[in-house]
Amino acid sequence: MIKRILVSAVLIASVLSLASIDIAKQYLDSFFNGKFPEAYELQNAEMKKAQPLSAMRNLRGQLQMQVGDFVQILNISEVPQGDLVSYIFASEFKAGVFDVIITLDAEKKVAGFFIRPSTYVKPETESIMIETGNEVVDTYLKGFFSGEFENIFELQNEQVKASLTPEALSGAYANIVGVAGKFVEVLNLESSTNDGMISFVLTCRFANGIFDITVTLDSDEKVAGFYFRQSAYSERELPEYADPSAYTEQDITVGKEPYYLPAKLMVPNDLETYPLVIILQGSGTHDIDGTLGPNKPYRDIAVGLASKGIATLRYPKKYLVYPDKVDEIGTSAEAEYVDDALVVIEQMKSIPLFSGIYLAGHSMGGMVAPWIAEEAGVDGVIVLAGSPVKLAQISLDQNLDLAGDQMTEEQKAQTIEFFNQLLNGEIPEETELAPGLTAGYYYSLDRYFCMPVLEETELPVLIANAELDFQSPKQYFNVFVEELGDRPNITLKLFEGLNHLFMQTDGKIKSVEEYSRPGYVSVELIDLIVEWVNELALD
Repeated sequence: MIKRILVSAVLIASVLSLASIDIAKQYLDSFFNGKFPEAYELQNAEMKKAQPLSAMRNLRGQLQMQVGDFVQILNISEVPQGDLVSYIFASEFKAGVFDVIITLDAEKKVAGFFIRPSTYVKPETESIMIETGNEVVDTYLKGFFSGEFENIFELQNEQVKASLTPEALSGAYANIVGVAGKFVEVLNLESSTNDGMISFVLTCRFANGIFDITVTLDSDEKVAGFYFRQSAYSERELPEYADPSAYTEQDITVGKEPYYLPAKLMVPNDLETYPLVIILQGSGTHDIDGTLGPNKPYRDIAVGLASKGIATLRYPKKYLVYPDKVDEIGTSAEAEYVDDALVVIEQMKSIPLFSGIYLAGHSMGGMVAPWIAEEAGVDGVIVLAGSPVKLAQISLDQNLDLAGDQMTEEQKAQTIEFFNQLLNGEIPEETELAPGLTAGYYYSLDRYFCMPVLEETELPVLIANAELDFQSPKQYFNVFVEELGDRPNITLKLFEGLNHLFMQTDGKIKSVEEYSRPGYVSVELIDLIVEWVNELALD
């Protein structure tokens, strides 16, 4: 997840210092091209301690998953801050436009580095192909995606003008690009009329997924509404185990004010009651299907279970739906997982059709799911690709496993010492470990660590891991077995030949590139969950 940090300075025009800007550019180039030793040497002493080589590699992998490959610098701004100077590189990535902010100290050493969604609008160099048959709608959308906000402002009625000013339109564009990436094409068009208004719903392909855009016109042919949301449309075929005739998918809203969340509820057809499995996402900011490259693991699980008589609910995190509110929402386990999950579970308990409610957490979601399940009083908890060790230990293990052969013995020792301090709570909460990521975030997850709960809970628990998962490796599953194997309420299963998404793999790639290969969640996992839930329903 990319977490924004507020820059408390006023942007002013200035002449860029050639030497300083060259250092900042060199740092940016080295970091995004994997030249970590070069980038490391450009940092000052404090930055080297906060962001060693291991942290750089880890951060680059996280960013690769979230924003994709770096493409180009679009704009550069300079922000003087006393003895410091920050350079804001509005940069194009595969997933959209983000600000890369590099701060230099008086010695022209890198003293800060972080990334946030950018408000910079990159005009389209090619004409956007949108043809709805309505000239106003076509002009409005083409102007929106070309950055012509002053012009399209005049196409709106007075009510919409009051809220969607040219500045607000620019911000909306930045948010959409940050979530969806570059506009590609229109896949489907539908229109409907109501009370003299006509609405056009365009299902569009963007670089990062498929989304619906709705433009509503009033009787005077003025824009009376403009909405953007994730689309239920999918070009990719469902897995073979999916039976669309066996279930119905509904769009519902969950959560609480002011951060309501769009959710998808799948319910089996022709059944009076049925169990419900709520899917809790892993780390990062994914769409409702958990889309990674061509893969949609949470959708696969949802349709697989719904095809076999088990209702499913999946919803995104607040960070995806409200990308401009990250500072306000905060970055903690409570904000990311706990608060929403407790509310959603309580809302689902009010629906009498559910014969039982089960919480299924994936990856980091699996690490906090047992605590949430115990607190909420559900009927069982499912831990998928979870971990029996804390996040700091995971970070240490991954750094040593994935980058250890590139470290000197001194660097390894520094890495081990740093993460052990983090494990012991010896680093101040406010310490920034990576852009937007503080020690306090690690500590917040520790408060909901799964193992103390799993060692005491009487809830039925299903723990499933994958043999070739480099993020939650086989030795983690062995710890689950050693610590929990004698508990009668806990079922443990290790799947051979599967990766972190429970998809087939050869295990040769130990990076997020693994997830760019198309696949489907294994039917073995679907069958295991179905069997486990159904057995509990008979007890």
